[in-house]
Parts: sequence; structure tokens; C-alpha cells
Amino acid sequence: MAAAHPKPSPTTPQFEVYDPTLDQWAQLHPPQNFVGLPFYAHLFVMADERLFFSGGRMDDGRPQPAGILDLGQQPVGFQVVQAVLDGFMRNQSASVLLPPAQRQQVMIIGGGPGMEMANATGHTETVDLEAPGPAYVESTPMSLPRIHLNAVLLPDRTVFVSGGAMSHEGGQMAPIPRLQSETYDPETGQWQAGAVAEVVRLYHSVALLVPDGRVITACGNPPPYGNQAPWEPPQPNEELRIEVFRPPYLFGGPRPQIDAAPQEWGYGQTVAVQSPQAGAIMWAQLISPGSTTHAFDCHQRLVDLPITTQGAGQVQVSTPAGPGLAPPGWYMLTVVDQARVPSVARWIHLT
Repeated sequence: MAAAHPKPSPTTPQFEVYDPTLDQWAQLHPPQNFVGLPFYAHLFVMADERLFFSGGRMDDGRPQPAGILDLGQQPVGFQVVQAVLDGFMRNQSASVLLPPAQRQQVMIIGGGPGMEMANATGHTETVDLEAPGPAYVESTPMSLPRIHLNAVLLPDRTVFVSGGAMSHEGGQMAPIPRLQSETYDPETGQWQAGAVAEVVRLYHSVALLVPDGRVITACGNPPPYGNQAPWEPPQPNEELRIEVFRPPYLFGGPRPQIDAAPQEWGYGQTVAVQSPQAGAIMWAQLISPGSTTHAFDCHQRLVDLPITTQGAGQVQVSTPAGPGLAPPGWYMLTVVDQARVPSVARWIHLT
């Protein structure tokens, strides 16, 4: 049996913000209508630098609804974003900032109820954070309900979902794993079935996009699946095998190329990207590198780079205006042709 998580303890009421220039922490008064963030809270930095809590969590039954946190207010402001369907079923769900990040739309996907041995949900909900009085609305459900799922943004601007199970691990019966993958297209609002995995991926599993456009799936440990790992006696079923998912765009014909691009980028600039396919490029974009824990990646985002001009082997793009839309750090730069086939990525550094 996987190691059980303790029951939620009282939350620490204070918010703290670190100032790297002063090397100081500042305490903020918490919102008055706020229960407290749950374990592994699904948080996103918004374009206006507020924070959005999607409602996603990990083994935590606190009745904290989704909402927008404004750390610029004192006390901290909190605006509830009401769920329509499954606000109580978002334990070990997945949340994504739908591509491109400029849309400011978040989708919450799947999940289950706390630690109870109940079936997972396949329902999804989406919120437009730029709408007046933002609230979740029902979106197309997955074909397979699942908990412990991983969701990955792909360079063709779809969302790949893999792994998970029909129910929480740890009960009398082994969970029913989900080996069938699915992909969501925000343009059509529809899910499409994808490749079937051979390895079960549940608790502590990850799925990460790599620069050549493939997705790597790894880890997972609920019994009876996985392999014996003697260095971790409480969780003896660590999954040591890795699988590689090749999205359909890798079979969509010749891929566009990036021949050259500056490595250091700044905000509010125009950058020249060298490509022999310039003139036939539909999108240029930045994709943050994966950093997943407990089926969630708070840093994951795909940021559109508006194309100002292209031709004669060069694509001119505009960089993000500020860090709310694209926090500082390393990104994968890709260009995508009219057939939605992406290039292999090049690493750039945004500051």
C-alpha cells in the first residue's frame, strides 16, 4: 500500500513574500474569506501578476474554493471562482493554462474525492480569467475518467493527457489503470484518443515535453504495479521504466527549422529568428520546461510570439511585455508551420 498522507492540519494563516533585492521576507495579512491553500495547490501566475488557484490539490479535504489571489492588496484580496460541476472532486486532478497563455484560460481536468475509495471524474471545466466576474464553465469531458493523470502542453497547441486510474490507490482492490491517452484541442473543444501506453502511471508519475517534441512518461509507485526498489521500503513499487510518446505532428511531414536565434531575450523587444521556412510559419512561441510534481506543473505555459514580419529566411517576433505573461527563465523556442508541424526547439533565456 502506498504511504498514506496525514489528515490536513490547521493552515498557517500568514502570507509571506520574499524580496530578493532586500533579502527580506514581508508578512501579508491573509484574506478574510479564505480557508487556506491545500497541499500541492494548483497555482498560476496571471498576466497581471495576480495568482489563480484552480482548485486542484493533493490529498487535502479543505473546503477552499478556487479563486484569484491579489498579493498587492492589504489584506490579501481573494475573489472566488465558483466551480460548476466537481469542485469537491479535484483531488489529484490536472490543471493547465490553455495555450496560448495570452488567452488567460485555465482548464481543470479529472481528479477524485479526497482519500475516499470512490470513482474518479472525467469532467473538465474552463475559466476565462479576463472575463468580468470569472467563473468556471463546463467543457467537454474526457472519454475516460481518471485520477493521478498528467497533462502536457504540446507545441501544436493541444493538451496531451496520459496515465491515471479509475479510482484512488490504497483500497482493497487494485486501481483500474488508464493506459489510453487523450489529446484536447482548445480550438475545437474536443478530445481525441491517442496512443495506448504499456506501463501503468499513477501516483508520483510524471510526463514531460522534451525539445524534439516528444513526451517522456516516467515513475509511479502504487502497488501492485511497478518494480521493487529496496532503497524505499515504505513504497516498494517504484516504477523504473520510461516510455516515449510521439505525437501525430511527428508524422505530419517535413518539420520547419530554426537555424539561429539569440539566446538572451528581454521583455518588449523584437527578435529575429532565422528559418528557411520563413514566409510559411503560422506560429512562433515559447514553451516553459517541465517541472512536475503530484500530477501538476505550475510553471507550464505556452506563450505566443506575435509575428510582425517574415520572409527571406527571417521571422521577426515580439517578445512578451512583462513577467506576468512569461516569468523570467529558460524557454523552448519553436516555430510551427501551416500544417501545425513544429520545429525542434532551441533554448532561450528570458529576463
